[in-house]
Amino acid sequence: MPTRKLPRSVALCCLLLLLSTGTKAQVVSLYFPHFTGHQWTLITFQGNKQDTILTGTIPLSGKVALGIPNSHQHYRGMARWMLAGGGGLDFILNGESFSAECLSDQPDESNIGYTGTVENTYFLATNQALSDILGKYALVDQMRARYPEGTT
Repeated sequence: MPTRKLPRSVALCCLLLLLSTGTKAQVVSLYFPHFTGHQWTLITFQGNKQDTILTGTIPLSGKVALGIPNSHQHYRGMARWMLAGGGGLDFILNGESFSAECLSDQPDESNIGYTGTVENTYFLATNQALSDILGKYALVDQMRARYPEGTT
């Protein structure tokens, strides 16, 4: 029985399919509907060095998909999605795809929600707890300044 060879194009497609299934690109999906038309920049940090890896404009849908470029697929650390007019979002890039949304026109830690990322949810909660502690410390410090020891 004669053996049949696969056409070269079929073999190449199969090879590419096998190679591509092992690596999955990280995508951060953002939904910020109150900021349509705003320009944005995605920056990563490595020590004191900042690296701008993506830029764009928020479309009318308010949805932005940050497809992390292949050159940064192995980056693990903090990233900042900055809006040109001020504000933005800090998050952790660790290879996982996730989403974040803010339905308010005044984004802050209390109205930004993450989906599909345990690490960023933990980061947000820890930041909030730290902010609460620092607020209490500032209040105590103000009281000590107003009422120094030994005054009645």
